Amino acid sequence: LYSNIDFAVVYVDPSIATGGNGATPATALKDLPATADAFTDDTCYLIRRTAETAACVIPSGTNNTLRNVLLLGMPNPNDAMYDFVPEAAKTAWALDAAEYANIKSVNASGQFVMDGIRQFLLHRIYLFRDNINADRYIFACNASDYAAVIAFEHCKFGSCGVDLDREDYSGTPVTA
Repeated sequence: LYSNIDFAVVYVDPSIATGGNGATPATALKDLPATADAFTDDTCYLIRRTAETAACVIPSGTNNTLRNVLLLGMPNPNDAMYDFVPEAAKTAWALDAAEYANIKSVNASGQFVMDGIRQFLLHRIYLFRDNINADRYIFACNASDYAAVIAFEHCKFGSCGVDLDREDYSGTPVTA
């Protein structure tokens, strides 16, 4: 239950070789839905924290029927959101060393448009562009009623291989 909505949980693990149906951590999807219209309303996509090289792809397209969606990187045990995740996720993924779940945008001319969104959360997500320009929004909400709650918690935004937080970063893109 988040924001008085009983979200269905779909597990996503971009580090696995073959995805399952997303019903449990052991049968997680390998990636987010491939098209914007395949995202389902009132769904929490719980994404395993992994290295940057194992990232989900956010699709381009439009889904104006989405009202409530969470893109939740697996919380660390000291995150407030940790209490909201199912025990199965805590058992399987809580002690992963990576700081973020990774979502990349790979379509330079595309956006994920959600004009009907009411609740949207990115938590512990590194959202980055992979080999594309930064001249378009990755997510767009063009509704004019200003009635959405959009939250970002413990997130990072950038471009693949550019890590300004690393002391040894010298301006050359790195992926390790």
